Amino acid sequence: MSAQAIILSFAELNGTLRLTGRRRLRKVVPGTHPVADYRGKAGSWFEVDDAAGVALYGRRLVHLLSGHHEVFDQQQKPHWLPRLTPASTFEILAPLPAGAASIAVFRSPVGNEGAPAIEAIRVQLKDLAP
Repeated sequence: MSAQAIILSFAELNGTLRLTGRRRLRKVVPGTHPVADYRGKAGSWFEVDDAAGVALYGRRLVHLLSGHHEVFDQQQKPHWLPRLTPASTFEILAPLPAGAASIAVFRSPVGNEGAPAIEAIRVQLKDLAP
């Protein structure tokens, strides 16, 4: 069954994320990951939080926010190569459950992907036009 959801578009330049677009829609969204256990660990993910900061939904973002590109060899095996330019773009699809107040993207610092993740950007849903 479809539900209210949002697609947020981001751009990254020199390690800084900024929101570049948004689109609300009705969509079936993949199930949540247990992101409450991710705090203090390396990696990247996003959360849909309530007003108290409790995660209502979350998804891992596998290698999306690292300083590398995923490329495949002739056997279709993935390899990670450093980005030649310090810019990238990406989108996330998130549900908008009752009580959702913000969406936060967490990631390990660029160039130090093994370090604990930090909050890279938080988007307040009340600030987005319907």
